[in-house]
Parts: sequence; C-alpha cells; structure tokens
Amino acid sequence: MRLMPFMGNYRGRKMVPVPPEAPPVLEEAPGTRTRQATTQESDRLKLPGLGNTRREREAEQKLEVEGARGDGMACAQEARPEPFGVTESSIVDAPAADVWKLVSQFDRGEVTHPGCTACKMVRRQHPRHLTPGDVRLLTLKPTGKKVAQRLLDVDEAKMAVAYELAAWPEEGNTDVPESVFPCTVTDYRAEIRVRPITTQLGSAFLEISGRGLTNSQARSNAFLKDVFHRTLSLIGKQVERRSTFYT
Repeated sequence: MRLMPFMGNYRGRKMVPVPPEAPPVLEEAPGTRTRQATTQESDRLKLPGLGNTRREREAEQKLEVEGARGDGMACAQEARPEPFGVTESSIVDAPAADVWKLVSQFDRGEVTHPGCTACKMVRRQHPRHLTPGDVRLLTLKPTGKKVAQRLLDVDEAKMAVAYELAAWPEEGNTDVPESVFPCTVTDYRAEIRVRPITTQLGSAFLEISGRGLTNSQARSNAFLKDVFHRTLSLIGKQVERRSTFYT
C-alpha cells in the first residue's frame, strides 16, 4: 500500500491510503494460446535425428561413424578373394596305362606342361621315386619365367597326380608363383586323372582340374581353361606319338 501525497496545507489533514493498482489485463489475440501449446508440445515431442539437442547431435554423430565403419567392412568383404575352378577333359586314343606312364612323370614337366622348355627337380626326397613334397622348377617360354610346383600326391591305383604352386627363391625364381596368372591367385591346386574307357578298347579318359582363390573369377577361369586345353592337347599328342612309334 502506498500513500497518496497531498499538495497543499497538511495541517489537520490525514493521509488517505490509496489501494494498489491492479495489473492491466491484456486481451489475448486469437490463436495465441493454441500456438503456445503447439510450441510446448513440439518441444516435448521433438523427433530424434533432427539434432535438436547436444545429446541428440552427439548420438547422431556416433551413428554416422558406426554406419561409415560398417560400410567400410562391407566393402572389405566384397574385396575378399573368391573361389574359382575349371575342369576340362578329353579322350585319348591310347590305353590308359600308356597315358598314365606319361602323366605320372612329375619330374618331366616339359612333356606334359604347355610352354615349358625345361624342368628341373629342385627338391627330391628319394632318388628313385617321387614322393609328396618334391618340388619341380619349370622354365616357361617366351619370357623364361620360372615357376615352382610342389607334388601333393601320386596315386598309382587311381591313376591321379596332384600338385600346387610353391615359392622357391633358388635358381632365379624370384617371381611370386601366382604371377603366372593374369590376376592375383592364391591356394592354387591342380590334379590330372586318367580313366580307362571300358566301352572303347585302347582309349583313355583324361581329365585335369584346378581350383584356388582369386580377385577376378572370370579372368582366372578363362586363363586356366586355355592352359588346360593346351595341356590335354600336348599330352594326347605325346601319347599318340609314343604309341605309333612302339607299334
């Protein structure tokens, strides 16, 4: 409560209290209350992902980082080597025993491997017969590149021989063995099998297969298919020539 000042003679006068003034009443414009309620409601129901608060923005940045990391892992998985493999076969006009005598000579790669000008055994565990683990070094034309191959198995009963590419730095073999392929190849293994044809006497079924991992399946398969075709042709000519010579 405040006292109202009196302008004039105060003698014999009393101070008259004046009631306090009420705050002015302002009329709300139409729609104001609705807009305020809508604003409060939107503040309370802010959608995540819009970066409305610092905590939300930090959460969004974390999700973005994790998403980018996941994309990188997906790309790395896509770049992983994929398996490839080729199998080719032919019929040779010679007995299976004669074909096997040639195919089983792992130490004579020049008679079974196309493009090979020389074959040298750089590792031989037994002087008279071949055993798994023996390594031969092939010299290829026209570049003279040297490729090492390790014997995995020689099965006389099944008439099958298996081998793989090997690293052998001696004898000038400084190239990675897989470099014989037009693209990156690892874990490459090959097998040559001979089968007699019972319905066709004096003939044999010759089959060669290879498989591994590569970063280009189409290129590796095309390259291997061409090599196998030439290998089958070379073996067939060698066997037929020997059969004709002995007869």
